[in-house]
Amino acid sequence: MKKNFLEKKLLVKLQIFIEKYGTDALLIALKNYEDSHLFYTCKTKSSTKQIPIYSINYIEIFGHKIIIHTTNGDYSKYGTLKNEYSLLKEMGFIKCNQSFLIPVDKITEIKGNNVVITTGNSFPLSRSCAPGVIQAYAKNNLK
Repeated sequence: MKKNFLEKKLLVKLQIFIEKYGTDALLIALKNYEDSHLFYTCKTKSSTKQIPIYSINYIEIFGHKIIIHTTNGDYSKYGTLKNEYSLLKEMGFIKCNQSFLIPVDKITEIKGNNVVITTGNSFPLSRSCAPGVIQAYAKNNLK
C-alpha cells in the first residue's frame, strides 16, 4: 500500500515537471545526472584517482606520458592514447589528432584546422580525425 502511494506521488511530480519544463528538459536533467556519476580512473604505480568525467577538459600524450587536464588540476600517468581513447569514446571523447582527446560537449567551435573548447584552448585538427570530429560536433549541437 505504502509503495503504491509513493509511486503515485513520484508519477505526479514527474508529470508536473514535464508539464512545466517539457520532455527535453527531463532528458537533459537525466543526462546531467548520469554524467555526474561517471568517473575516469587515473592509476599510477603509487596511487589511484577517480576523476569525474565532467571535470576533464582534455587529455594529451607525450611519448607514453598521459596528462589529464581537469578543472581541478592536472594528473599524469603512463599509457597509450589508443587505450585511453578506447575507454573514453563511449563517454563522449573524440580524438582530434595523434596527441589529444577532447570531450565533444566542450567543443565550442571548429575554426579552420583547429578545434576550440570551452576553456579557450585550441587544438590542431588532423585530416584523418576531421570527419569524426565534425560529425560528433554537429550531432552534439543538434541536442
